[in-house]
Amino acid sequence: MVITVLWLSLPLVAESYKIQEMSANAGGLIRWPVYALIPLGFGLLLLQGLSELVKRVAFLMDLIDDPTEKVVGKTAEEELAEAIQKLAEEKAAQAKAA
Repeated sequence: MVITVLWLSLPLVAESYKIQEMSANAGGLIRWPVYALIPLGFGLLLLQGLSELVKRVAFLMDLIDDPTEKVVGKTAEEELAEAIQKLAEEKAAQAKAA
C-alpha cells in the first residue's frame, strides 16, 4: 500500500512542480511543496516499515534480544523523585549540622 501511494503520488508532484500550480486564493501560494509532503511522508513510512522488518528478522535469527520486551526498571519520574528527595535530605543534614 505504501509503495503504491508513493508511486502514484510522484507524477502528481512532478506535474504540479512543472506547471507551478498556484492556489486560487488572493495570496496565490504554490501547491507543489504541499503535494511533495505526500511522497515524503509515505517514503518515511516505508523506511520505518523496513526498519521494523529488519529488527524482527534479526530477532527471529536470534541476533538481538526481543525488541518488544519491556524493561522493568524505574521510570524517569521515579528517578527524578528520588533525586529530589536525596537533595532535600542532604540540605536538611547540612542545616542540622550548622
